[in-house]
Amino acid sequence: MLGALVLSSGVWADVTSLEKDRGHLQLGDKKSQTTGKQLNGVTRGFPALSLIDDSGLDYQVLSDAGSSIATSSDSGAVGEASYTAAVTATTMNGGTEQATLEDAYDGYSGICLSNNGGTGPCDAGLGGKSINGFNYEAYFNNGPPTLDASCSNRQILFPSQSVYPNIVVSRKVFVPLNDEFIRWQTLITNTSASAATINLITANDLGSDANTLIDRTSSGDAVVTDADQWVTTFQNYSGVSTSDPRLAHVFGGPGAAVSAGGISFTNGDDRPFWHYVLNIQSGQTVNVVTFSSGQPSRADAAAKAAQLVALSGNAASCMSPAELAQVVNYAAAAGPVNRDVPMMDRRVLLAVMGMLLALGFVALRRNSL
Repeated sequence: MLGALVLSSGVWADVTSLEKDRGHLQLGDKKSQTTGKQLNGVTRGFPALSLIDDSGLDYQVLSDAGSSIATSSDSGAVGEASYTAAVTATTMNGGTEQATLEDAYDGYSGICLSNNGGTGPCDAGLGGKSINGFNYEAYFNNGPPTLDASCSNRQILFPSQSVYPNIVVSRKVFVPLNDEFIRWQTLITNTSASAATINLITANDLGSDANTLIDRTSSGDAVVTDADQWVTTFQNYSGVSTSDPRLAHVFGGPGAAVSAGGISFTNGDDRPFWHYVLNIQSGQTVNVVTFSSGQPSRADAAAKAAQLVALSGNAASCMSPAELAQVVNYAAAAGPVNRDVPMMDRRVLLAVMGMLLALGFVALRRNSL
């Protein structure tokens, strides 16, 4: 009976379900699940896949983008993230309130690549562009993603795309059931017979809009430089409250072979971006790993960012030894290769605890007879 009860807790996700059960992945393939965004004054629907983290934050990961309207909303970006229920959110003067925080992103962690030194921004959309003489190619229109069964369907696998001749890109997007973040792996392979230099640029659009404020950085201040590994932002207060999740943005770890450059975060600007200069040898694959996290307080966002730069424990879940070895923007990408498994529902845990207590009580009574 106990074994059957524990086993039943593992049947946690119907991947074609659209129900809002916490922790489930919901696919928009059987019903048209979309994330609506305003672009040039027009609301457009983006096919989205939903992954909910341990705190109940629902990340809407954008699937195959057939046309690159905005790079920040291309394949593998997260279109939006909102809590599924009220959380204890901090207020301006150190108090708390119960609030369902929403609208974390309006498109985040889309990517483009440049083969002639472009460093962004590249959020012009419509695929390939030459901006100020620099070439930019977006990652989009690459076919429908699949689920990583070896990762309990907590990771979305996006197809390979030849962004430039002999430069092949794929992405993996992961949200754990037992932690609070979203992770991107961007894998770039040079299939040519000679080395290549490629710039990878991120494209982002924050839900905080013109009310975006920088809270703190890995350097301990609120001034973002290329020496920082992470930054946290939030939407400015209206009265004493703010309705958006507080965000952590993690670029890489200290002492890495490749660091983020041109990191652009400014108060009042909801379009941050940064880039990586990648020297890729013939036949080599490099892996650029980035994170974001939504939290109910500014302090929680900073604490999570500081934790993620180690790329260990849960942060390295569902990464193979080969993928860890290919990471270039963390110095020691050698965390345990955890396989994130479904955690039991709290009701199941309570039932198991009740059964164990009852069995213990029966055993004590027998011993006393």
